[in-house]
Order: sequence, then C-alpha cells, then structure tokens
Amino acid sequence: IAIYAAILVVGLLLISKMNTTHDVIDNIRIAEVGQEIGPKNADRVIVEFMDYRCSYCRELHTVISELQEKHPDIRVVFRHYPAFGKVSLKEAEIALSAAILGQFETFHTQLMSHNDPISDMEVQLIASSVGIDYDQLTENQLNAKIGPILLKNVDAAEALQINSLPAIIVNRKVILVQDIPTLEELEKILDEEYK
Repeated sequence: IAIYAAILVVGLLLISKMNTTHDVIDNIRIAEVGQEIGPKNADRVIVEFMDYRCSYCRELHTVISELQEKHPDIRVVFRHYPAFGKVSLKEAEIALSAAILGQFETFHTQLMSHNDPISDMEVQLIASSVGIDYDQLTENQLNAKIGPILLKNVDAAEALQINSLPAIIVNRKVILVQDIPTLEELEKILDEEYK
C-alpha cells in the first residue's frame, strides 16, 4: 500500500507541475502590450525569450523573419529577458514602449539589427521616421505595465527552466536553442508540434 501511495503522490506532483507549466505557457502566449509580430488569431504561435544584446538572438531573428515571410500565418510573441544588464533593460523598455504605441515591429527590427547598443539619437530618428513622438516613447518607458511584464518574463523563464538565450516555445515544447536552426529545421519543429 505504501508503494502505491508513493506512486500516486509522485504522479499527482507530476500532473500538478505539468498543469503549472501549461498555465505559464498559456499566459506568456498573450502579448500584453502588443510585443508580437503576426496575426493575433494565428493557430501556430512561437514564444521567443530574447535579449537585443544577444548575438545568437540576432541570428535567430533572421531565421524567424524568413519563417514569417514564408508563413505569414505564424505569430511570434517576444519575451524580453534583459540578461546583459542596464543596456538590455533599456532596449527592452524601448521595444515595449513602442509596442504600447503600436510600433513594436519597427523598433524590434531596428534593435535586432544593431550590434552595438542603440543610441538615444538613433531611437529619436526611428521614432521620427514612423511618426512617434520621442517624448511620448520615453515617457512610456516608465509605463506601469512595462516593469511587471519584464518581471513576468523572468518568472516564466525560471518556471520553464530557461537558463540560456535564445529560447523558443513551440506549442508546449520549450526549446533551448543551442545551435541556431535553419529555416527548414524550424519548419520541421513547427510541423511536428502542430500536427
């Protein structure tokens, strides 16, 4: 009886952990302020944990951009994980501020294309080119929504045991990207997970 009780307890703990993991994934698939690219009603969704200062994240960005160009029905939700300190945090705040103003994709693409941290002057030029008031953009960096989103990202990464960047979640599968996949490899992952 003791053995069966132990098996039952372990089973219940595993089910509880699985439900918690599914809840975390369901929660982070929602882009609170629009930090996403692709149709909102997409059946196939990728969640990416990333940092603009991460060179591997920039490599993956190229592949994901190709994927979305080829498959415009895929939505990617971005979870900023500022792993490289103040510069990472500043750039994550800029991207989320732009998302609040409806210009996430423009700023995300620009931030991903910079090997060096983006300067305030460059942010001002990007804002001007898409008709955003720079003062409004910088004001939004202090928006009460941004801090909780970044904390939520850190908590979710911890709950999902994400300890390196980039990391993606396809359907319910967490993939720590060790080697940047090719377009074909990423398509295969999507096909397998969304059968």
